[in-house]
Amino acid sequence: MQKNIISIVIAVMSFTAMAQEDRKVAVFEPVGSSGNTIKEIVREEISYVVVNTVGYSVLERHMINKVLEENRFQASGLVDDTQIVEMGRLMGANLAFVSNVTPLGLNYHISCKLIDVQTGRIEKQNTTQTQRGTGDLTDAVRKTVTEMLGVITRANIMPRPAEVPQNSTIVEEKSAQQPTQNTPSRTNSQRIPQSQSITDQMRNRTNQTIEDTRRQQYRR
Repeated sequence: MQKNIISIVIAVMSFTAMAQEDRKVAVFEPVGSSGNTIKEIVREEISYVVVNTVGYSVLERHMINKVLEENRFQASGLVDDTQIVEMGRLMGANLAFVSNVTPLGLNYHISCKLIDVQTGRIEKQNTTQTQRGTGDLTDAVRKTVTEMLGVITRANIMPRPAEVPQNSTIVEEKSAQQPTQNTPSRTNSQRIPQSQSITDQMRNRTNQTIEDTRRQQYRR
């Protein structure tokens, strides 16, 4: 009886350990007609999301490049899923992440696929398109990859909320502080009583002087 219980416990622990083990992902260099700088940004953003998602880990780039070099493949030339699956197996990956970045006017169309290297089956696929050229490129990639992998992350990797330009805030503050033409400013309204008070004081002093002079003359 004890042996059976121990065996069950060991089996459960082994299953739990296997379930908790991260799936290794080989993130390949994006293909497409976009420039190398755009492709580099997309690849880095994909890796960032994957490594911060629970249940996944990213293979080091130097390991990927080493396997490609040894097998005389270029990362930019891997467009066939069969080649990708083969290279993924040699790298010891569980999954291969491939993407395609294509210019579309001033924007970019991005297609992503997550392939199981053991079965060759596409597990997840998603596409997106930027709306502001390179201005929302990183946010578009992060949102797309997050939707593919799930929402359980080790860090806050969702796109940042749009920020209000500082200039507009300054204009609003100035507008709120600027008085209208029909309404006198508070500063002017404060100065008017002050001017009237000074005038009254001078008038009172003058009248007092005249009155003193009259009294002196009368006494004489």
